Amino acid sequence: MMTPDAPDTHAHTRQGFRPTLLVLGAMFAFSLMVIFTRGAQAPFLAIAAWRAIFVALAFAAFTVAAEGGPGALKVDKPTLRIGLWMGLALAVASATFVGGYQLTTAANTIFLHNLAPIVVFPLAWWAFQERASSHALTGAVIALAGVALLSGVSLFQVAHFADPRFLMGDVLSVFSAAGYGAVLVATRAARREDTPILATLTVAWVVAAVVLVAVALAFGSFALPGHSVLWVIGLALVCTNLPFFLLNLGMKQVTAGMASVLSLSEVVFTTLIGIVLFGEHLAPIGWLGGALAAAGVLYALTQRESATAEPAVAFPAEAMPTRSLRLGLALALLNVAALTALLAGDPSATLLAWIALAMLLRLGLAPASQLLDGRFPRLIQWVGATLAGVVLLGLLT
Repeated sequence: MMTPDAPDTHAHTRQGFRPTLLVLGAMFAFSLMVIFTRGAQAPFLAIAAWRAIFVALAFAAFTVAAEGGPGALKVDKPTLRIGLWMGLALAVASATFVGGYQLTTAANTIFLHNLAPIVVFPLAWWAFQERASSHALTGAVIALAGVALLSGVSLFQVAHFADPRFLMGDVLSVFSAAGYGAVLVATRAARREDTPILATLTVAWVVAAVVLVAVALAFGSFALPGHSVLWVIGLALVCTNLPFFLLNLGMKQVTAGMASVLSLSEVVFTTLIGIVLFGEHLAPIGWLGGALAAAGVLYALTQRESATAEPAVAFPAEAMPTRSLRLGLALALLNVAALTALLAGDPSATLLAWIALAMLLRLGLAPASQLLDGRFPRLIQWVGATLAGVVLLGLLT
């Protein structure tokens, strides 16, 4: 029996999908940042600082309008404490994310920033003993693998390690993941203590604005061109005020760990926006990464409902050792061929890598179903079909 103070890791299931949809809606609103940031055409630090200022002013105005006048801005100690920590985490996440973009590759910044679940799971346990569910952990692993493929992360290139600038950018990107993870945990803490949403967010963004303005001034990047003002106001209202309010509403039932997994959907939304609005293109491996990222999020959401389903593909248990050996050989072939193709640019190695991936696809669906105890068969089938299409396209091109 669950005690009153124990974390409810499946609350979102009993409450329906409304809390989950609120969090996903917040992630979609966050993904729109690419539109407003590109439209602003201003230094990143200036955008970050002025965005924080506009967000803080908007939340303060909403607090006064919705919660009984100026007196609502006089917050109690729990609200001040959580808002302070959330604001510091917001400042760290914003400043270091910008620093990552400036010093290392965009791919590395995106991937490392999205390591937030690795921070959230232990931090939520330390803060209020909120245990991560197995399906959230599994979904995070699948989605992070997808983000790695989608972003084209290049962490292990020799030239990258030899450049201190790139390494510093990677370190800053890791700090941005820690900051963003702390924001999610602080948001969950605010909902557990039931502090006023608007007042808490006002305190947090005032703190973040003070820190970010100081950073922008220190680097001489505080000035904002006149043509950028409306874009930054839109960035604040549409991509910050709105999603943070939705996130707080949703995290009344959604745990910090689950929210961190759902946050990985932002990469998928951003990629789709780039394709639809900016005419960007993905290589086949990018489509595979996007499918995996989406599959990881879907797995975390729906695995529990599929827990009693029959395996999508069944095969005798005694066949597992032979199947495992063949899987291992196919995986080794894929890694050797892919590494050869990357280092030597050999077209035959690329073709061999695609063939090895086809072998993995052929061999791996049934073991995957058994390892998951027959759960989520429909997703396994759809992922298999998607991967088959990607492999076929790769072999043809």
